[in-house]
Amino acid sequence: MRISVSCTSRGALRTAALGAIVVAAGMLPGALPAAGAQTADASLAYSCRFPQGARQVKVKVAGEFPSSARVGRPLRPGKMNVTVTVPQAALGDLSGLGAATVTGTAGFVTMITQGTGPSPVRWPGLAVKPAAVPRGGDLVLTASGPVPAVKVGKPGPVIFTLGQLALDLKPRKADGSATSPDALAVPCTLNPGQNSTLATVFASPDGSGPGRQDRPERGNLRQGPSPDRSLAAADIPADCEELGEDIGDPFALTVCAYMTGYSNVKKLNSAMLFPYTIINIVGTTFYDCSPPGKIRFCIPFKARLNSGGKAGFPPARSTFLTYGFMPTTATVEVTQATPFMDILVELDFILDDEDGDSSRVTATAKFGMRVHEAEVNGTPLDVGPNCGLAEPMETKLSATAAEYSPDSGGPLAGEATIPPFAGCGVGEDLDPIFTASISGPGNYVKMTQGNGCTAQSGFGCPPVKPVPLR
Repeated sequence: MRISVSCTSRGALRTAALGAIVVAAGMLPGALPAAGAQTADASLAYSCRFPQGARQVKVKVAGEFPSSARVGRPLRPGKMNVTVTVPQAALGDLSGLGAATVTGTAGFVTMITQGTGPSPVRWPGLAVKPAAVPRGGDLVLTASGPVPAVKVGKPGPVIFTLGQLALDLKPRKADGSATSPDALAVPCTLNPGQNSTLATVFASPDGSGPGRQDRPERGNLRQGPSPDRSLAAADIPADCEELGEDIGDPFALTVCAYMTGYSNVKKLNSAMLFPYTIINIVGTTFYDCSPPGKIRFCIPFKARLNSGGKAGFPPARSTFLTYGFMPTTATVEVTQATPFMDILVELDFILDDEDGDSSRVTATAKFGMRVHEAEVNGTPLDVGPNCGLAEPMETKLSATAAEYSPDSGGPLAGEATIPPFAGCGVGEDLDPIFTASISGPGNYVKMTQGNGCTAQSGFGCPPVKPVPLR
């Protein structure tokens, strides 16, 4: 499954609520906080575009965060301290201007995740202290300053993750006069493959943070159905799974939600109801994937359906009027065609003043389908044990960010092409009949997801079964 979100923002990088079919609350990994205030730091590598070319730059960010926050109140990080080590090979641009010292500002685009909506927020104006440009060796710049407070809208982890860095350097000559040009804008992109999470602050209604009594032990959260599992603070459905170990990150947060929906069969002028299933979602750290002239973040996720230990929806008994008059009833099973749904959230925002909100969610997935226990006008029809689609069915669904968000759920709609059938019939080939009466494009699908439940903390639990929309 791939999810793309595009956002248009104005001024101070306003972003709308974001979401996708399997993105869920607080899934980006971060260190667990200590009691009281916590000191956070991150050492990262950036690729910075100097006038003479791209150079690798080392960046260290340190600051103080509260370890807990209260829902509805501002969360105020402490002063941020930044150290930027510019390699000697990148100093030609400064020395070529006759610069003896350099000052300026440093700014970050920081992703703040509450629930499932990662929102980019600018940390601008961190003042760079004047530093002498060395004749040999690296240039070490230090910057510091306050960063904006964050309004906490819901309980759960609030995750601060560093993104793009922008250096606005102001070189000065030995006599203090400005060089020509008098400023260098140096955009820096975070190198991929790094964990750039700076801090995690847990929010609760009373600001107490997640006490031990409110946080289940990881050993109580088993994969697959677990009828004997219990959780004092929340009711976790048995089909909620922990997927962190499956993706190689045992500390990654997994969320689960109920999902249901309808799919039309265009040729039969009928619709089939998908029974409730559980969808489990796990996220990994985002990375900067900005094309030239834009700011873009990519956030990969993995997801898996679970219905009684099977990756799919429960069997559905459906009745259609074949050829418009003959009642045909069959049991239909829709299953996930791959071990995981692969999800990528692409978050764009533009620095301009245009109005409107273009935020959208797009989701695609592949599913298999099997048909059995068929009856035509009340007479059993032996379709065999392997009657189903000859190849996986690709489904593309979308919604606006106002219609759908992963933590609160909502509808996602689109169309699917039903592939030809294969393996149908015992003693006679029924594939052409199924293909002619069912297969083809233009089949409207509308899935509805309920709210997300974070099993590790109990936030959002128990998940609510949504009413399927048509």
